[in-house]
Amino acid sequence: MQSKTILKLVQGYNMEFNLSAVVELINGVGFPIAVCIALFWFNRDTIREQQKLLIELKDIIRDNSEVMKDLIDEIKRK
Repeated sequence: MQSKTILKLVQGYNMEFNLSAVVELINGVGFPIAVCIALFWFNRDTIREQQKLLIELKDIIRDNSEVMKDLIDEIKRK
């Protein structure tokens, strides 16, 4: 059995982990702490991706607002 697994968490983003390392972590610190670490990591990466998307959305909204202003000015001229 292959000990590596690929998780596709975000489109275009892959994380490889060694299953034996996960089992070792769980045995070393316990399941609840291992899950807390995993959730912290996942949450941190999710927040980073959301921040990138929000910046992109902000730029799109700003561009859309400029186009709307131009359209309003054009309508007022006619």
